[in-house]
This record gives sequence, C-alpha cells and structure tokens, in this order.
Amino acid sequence: MRNLKINPYGDNAKRVRVKYLSSRYQSLVKGFPNFHKSGSTKEMKERYYGRGALLVRCGQFIYNVTGDPKIYFESAIIN
Repeated sequence: MRNLKINPYGDNAKRVRVKYLSSRYQSLVKGFPNFHKSGSTKEMKERYYGRGALLVRCGQFIYNVTGDPKIYFESAIIN
C-alpha cells in the first residue's frame, strides 16, 4: 500500500498565483517588499513571505501586498 501525501492546501497549491496591477497604480505598492519579475515567486513565498502571501505584479516588479489585502482582492486582476 502506497503512502499518499495529502495536500492540505488543495489541488491548486502548486500554482503560485500572482495578480497584475496596471503600472499607473504603482504609487499604491511603492512601499511594499518586492523582487524583480524574473525571480522565483515560489521560492520567495517559501523562504521569505510565507505560503499565504498575496503577490501582485506591477511593471517590472512583484510586490508582497499582504499588509493591504484590498490591493490584491479589489484593484488587481488575474491575467
């Protein structure tokens, strides 16, 4: 009998979701921690931000907007 690993975060846990924010709203995310778009979102979440981090891409950078979830849920779109 195989040991099945149960994923407590659901089937979509492997996919890291990053929403997009138009660059005209860059002033909203200016003070949040960020990294370049070429960086690994999966690694940044695992090592620094945590699995529940809310990530938004605006221009060339990806911002961690967990401190203000309104940006993630209301202003950003899934592209």
